[in-house]
Amino acid sequence: MEQKSKLKRFFTEDGRPVVFVLLMIIFGFYGSMIHMGIIGNLLGLLLGFSWAVVISLIGMLLRKPKSWRPKLANGTLIGMIVALGLLSGAGIMYIGMMTEALNQASLNNSMLSALMQPAVPYYITMNSLIEMVIVPLLILCNWNGSAKRKAFMIAGLAVWLAMRIWTFLAYAEMRLDVSQGTLSAADIEWFKQTLAVDYRYVLELIAEVLLILAAINPFASSTKSK
Repeated sequence: MEQKSKLKRFFTEDGRPVVFVLLMIIFGFYGSMIHMGIIGNLLGLLLGFSWAVVISLIGMLLRKPKSWRPKLANGTLIGMIVALGLLSGAGIMYIGMMTEALNQASLNNSMLSALMQPAVPYYITMNSLIEMVIVPLLILCNWNGSAKRKAFMIAGLAVWLAMRIWTFLAYAEMRLDVSQGTLSAADIEWFKQTLAVDYRYVLELIAEVLLILAAINPFASSTKSK
């Protein structure tokens, strides 16, 4: 009975249900990009669940010293704000740069491909770090904070998640594919069309503002430390 109680607490306390759902959604999208159909999605869900267990255990270990909890709460919030700033700033610059490049008749397809490719590993690295580490720890470390901080955090992460779902559905797979080789005429046309309506940086900026508002509100545990 005691073992069941501990297991139940592990899966239900400190925002861990949110972490599990979030990581399974994200990894489910990862699975859809390996072109294995439903098997890829199921594999992604399984890996998302497994990673949620690991990151939850890491979060519990980090938060064990009570004196660390406010520092971790503030640190994860600042880390997320900085990471989103790096992404939104780079995104605005990338959209402007590629829009100008696509309008230059002197640039051939090989040149455009070479210009596009260096951005891919940057975005993959940054987004993976945010999705797999920063966001889960942000939730775990701030879930039992003050009500206002928690509300702004949830609102900011909801906006961020909407932006990521938009990315997975409309951009990620195709942009990853076209970055692997020389762009074709059809690739360039698709790239032009999607670049013209790529306002994801707006959602990133909104999420940043909401998370800054969360950071302004001091951390104060609303429950007894467990």
